[in-house]
Amino acid sequence: MTFDDNPDRYYTNPGDIFTVFRALQADRSTINVQFDEDGPLHNSLILDARLRERILLFDELTPASANERALAGESFSIRASVNGIRVYAPGLHVLSGHQDRSGTYYHVAFPDRLLYLQRRNAYRVPVPARLALTARCHFEDRPSQDAELENLSATGVRLRLQGPLEPPLPPGASLRIRLPLPASEQEILELDSTVVHQQYDRGRQLTFCGCRFENTGRADQITLNRVVAQMQRDSLV
Repeated sequence: MTFDDNPDRYYTNPGDIFTVFRALQADRSTINVQFDEDGPLHNSLILDARLRERILLFDELTPASANERALAGESFSIRASVNGIRVYAPGLHVLSGHQDRSGTYYHVAFPDRLLYLQRRNAYRVPVPARLALTARCHFEDRPSQDAELENLSATGVRLRLQGPLEPPLPPGASLRIRLPLPASEQEILELDSTVVHQQYDRGRQLTFCGCRFENTGRADQITLNRVVAQMQRDSLV
């Protein structure tokens, strides 16, 4: 699995990292553990994530031969996927090993950074220029700004803004997006969102910002699902 190492795509805030690991725990997603970047992959599960202590509880590794390396404190990376999102975190290590009635588990320190990257082919459809959809972005710490919709999914949006954002928006930053829908819908949605990544194109003097929708209400989610499905159908005509 190949990952984009752009630093703008990494979470470094412990609260954001905790949220991702909680999602992996709830989903019971298999975690791939790798001690060497070109070494074999071992499997585990996230049993718990504790924000206050900044530790993770990992199930014992399979195959069993990998557990000796874990207990020896060797550094490792993890790879996983949840809800169409790729997760990658380097530089983890086991703090301690424990036993309970279910078997062996490990305390693992939170990583310093975590990549949380939506797959480009997952649910996203381009917004055609003929629709000319302009969103209004309301930030917590800077003036509001208009942005063109680059692509849209039922869970997020990629925005195109004029010029650079100064200072850049960090991954995990919150904003509220006033999102217009195609004329046939005659509707505007107000959606709480979180910045996943941003990139500045110096040649075109444009900032591209990927955002994930947060706490979307049921009615708004139904509307988004319908709009994205219609845009997908239109793109095939």
